[in-house]
Amino acid sequence: MFDPPYDASTWIPYLQLLVEAIKGVAWPSAFAFLVYNFRDELRPLLANIKSLGPTGVTFSDARQISKTPDDGSDELATGSPTPLNNPVADRIRQNLTVQLEAFNSDSREEELIKSLTFRLLEKNFFTAYLNIFGSQISALEKLNVQPINKDRAKELFKDLQSEHEELRKFSLDQYLNYLFNWEFIERDEDGEQFRITQNGRDFLVFLQSHGLPKDRPL
Repeated sequence: MFDPPYDASTWIPYLQLLVEAIKGVAWPSAFAFLVYNFRDELRPLLANIKSLGPTGVTFSDARQISKTPDDGSDELATGSPTPLNNPVADRIRQNLTVQLEAFNSDSREEELIKSLTFRLLEKNFFTAYLNIFGSQISALEKLNVQPINKDRAKELFKDLQSEHEELRKFSLDQYLNYLFNWEFIERDEDGEQFRITQNGRDFLVFLQSHGLPKDRPL
């Protein structure tokens, strides 16, 4: 189960407040702040914005950016580390140093790696959330109850296409590719059923624990 070794007082709740701010008077500056801080994740989406305002964002068409989940291989910078000039970052560093002192010296490295792993996992989940369809979240919830065979998946997808014209240009494989890419779903040994992975279950827990809306477009 997705159970990070720290509470929910991370950047995600602030993001939720930011989303609310975008809906009101403060939306221009809030949106600029969001774009700057998550520019790598948001850059592919910005080129596809049709309209933007206090009521929300409209994209020109239904498309999903294929992005590979961060596996942590490049997380630790080589050479000279970037100095922490941000007072908030420095305060976080000091707090973490105090927390680490509570651990036995033999286990500190493992605790650091574990915490960094959860941090990267949350980053992956947030990046996936930025571009996931609401119906794909619903699909994960259905798969969390039981696997679904190919024929039933085709029926469900056909119903979705009748409700959402934008999805008619997708094949079932194209529609599910996003969930496969983020390792949220997999096929069974015979390749006849789709089922949720542990990573997919943890993504649903992530959405629930941070109160992120599931009623996204499409």
